[in-house]
Amino acid sequence: MFGKLTITAFVGVIAITPSFATGLGLENTLLQTAVSLLLTTPRADDDCNCNGIPDDEDIANGTSEDSDGDDIPDECETDCNQNGVPDVCDIAAGTSQDCNANGIPDECDIAAGTSKDCNANGIPDECDIAAGTSKDCNANGIPDECDIAAGTSKDCNANGIPDECDIAAGTSKDCNANGIPDECDIAAGTSKDCNGNGIPDACDISAGTSQDCNTNGIPDECDIASGASADADQNGVPDECEAPPAGQPPQGQPAPPGPTCILFLFQSLFGIPLCGPCWLEATFATLVGLSGMKVYTRRRHGRRDNRP
Repeated sequence: MFGKLTITAFVGVIAITPSFATGLGLENTLLQTAVSLLLTTPRADDDCNCNGIPDDEDIANGTSEDSDGDDIPDECETDCNQNGVPDVCDIAAGTSQDCNANGIPDECDIAAGTSKDCNANGIPDECDIAAGTSKDCNANGIPDECDIAAGTSKDCNANGIPDECDIAAGTSKDCNANGIPDECDIAAGTSKDCNGNGIPDACDISAGTSQDCNTNGIPDECDIASGASADADQNGVPDECEAPPAGQPPQGQPAPPGPTCILFLFQSLFGIPLCGPCWLEATFATLVGLSGMKVYTRRRHGRRDNRP
């Protein structure tokens, strides 16, 4: 009676259980060899790489390599994610993605460090950037969100864009060229903005948008608004920066003596009017009076003479 034949095939391994009875007239080893050849010889329609072309044709026309000469395309002998399916079939079936088209499932690229995945979304960074899923405004090959998270790029205004890109694109101004958006300089107090126009005061002054006539580093309108400078005529120019009217001293300086002051003194002391038809008469009388005072003074000191 013949024994029951069970053939279990693995890649390169044949197991037959139990052994045939000797009544078959064949040695078990010979049968094993025959079955092994039957199972391991590729069929004409084998297509392990799932490209619709028989493997032997892929190898013959050079579409697939067969470096070990076992008539199996090399790509069918790799299974980087160890799911029992050749990588090429995973990719062909969409079970694994290969966004960079290097023939290796993306998860294996990431696991091996061949591709980075800084945002941990399961997609190589270069593919995120190429697809526009992540921006790379500074073209350093790293998604902007990762540059910001790692501190490689600053994002002082928290708009998700590296500051250097905000400045380069004109989204933010950097009038003092310190590499920091002006709004962040102002918010941090690094630059003042006394007039609240969103431009650092130093830039307002250097651009001529604001004047600083007293060169104190503060726009004139702010000096006036704060009361640090007076503006009596309300023309927007601090008084200390304006030339005084004709005949008037600069602000804060006493008036020099002049004819008006002398006449006013004479009027106060001797009753000389500053104007009018009696001015000459009063002046003459005053001068005569002064001469009389000189005579009187001499006599009181014991000096006599006939001079009036």
